[in-house]
Amino acid sequence: MAPAPSAEVVQQAWADYRAAADAAGVEVRIVTAADAWAAATLLEQIWGVKPIEAPMLIALARSGNYAAVAVDGEQILAVTAGYFAAPVGTALHSHVAGVRPGLGGRGIRRVVKLHQRAWCLELGLTQVLWTFDPLVARNAYINIERLGAGLDQYVIDYYGDMTDGINAGQGSDRAIVRWHLERPYSADRVDDTERVNLGDRDLDAVAVLAATIEGDPSVQPLPASATAVTVAVPSDIEAMRGGDPVTAKAWRAALRDTLPALLAAGWRVRGFDSSTGYYLEKD
Repeated sequence: MAPAPSAEVVQQAWADYRAAADAAGVEVRIVTAADAWAAATLLEQIWGVKPIEAPMLIALARSGNYAAVAVDGEQILAVTAGYFAAPVGTALHSHVAGVRPGLGGRGIRRVVKLHQRAWCLELGLTQVLWTFDPLVARNAYINIERLGAGLDQYVIDYYGDMTDGINAGQGSDRAIVRWHLERPYSADRVDDTERVNLGDRDLDAVAVLAATIEGDPSVQPLPASATAVTVAVPSDIEAMRGGDPVTAKAWRAALRDTLPALLAAGWRVRGFDSSTGYYLEKD
């Protein structure tokens, strides 16, 4: 088992959370029995079904796992829950996280993750793993650029056929990310030697997946000489699913044709840019 995080690392993690929470005007707390029913209702409003029931939130919290809400006063703005994962004593799997619609840009999602980070480090855990839909640009940016999590795997139909209001009919492909919690955090950028600064990225990176003028996906062959590539995703796949589900499905297929193969061939995601998408270099 890896050594426990130092007291200084834990203290700094709580300070990072405190600064972000103050800036966003929210507090994060472990779920109580009184919170759980409203929290489950909020998750149902987001997904159209309850991805986790109130009794399970209570059970997770009471058994020492992670279940928390972000509140402004007594209004619940976000819910998240996870459970201990392998490697045992080292990692937490963050299963679900949702923010009340209409609060984008306030930084609540990041506050919740920083609370989760500090909570884990205090228990001696040094990694958090979670999944996200790799087509969702907003989440890719937060996970990779703002938090500094690494993209480990791309799993096709991770959850099988889903029927909720967000994923129904669109496949459940997920990227698995791993967040190394002891690495220093910055509100502007994470000090992470496995990632590259925006200014250091290869401007001649080959766009193996890009958008046409019409917004359709365009897959291009990978030259043998390429040392850096980009893989684009739509700026708002969720809006596209509502307005143009056919094109949204085409993007799913195109991403399946490119990103998993690159990862399997030894390419590593080193960043994410809103205009060009994932930035990868050969490991």
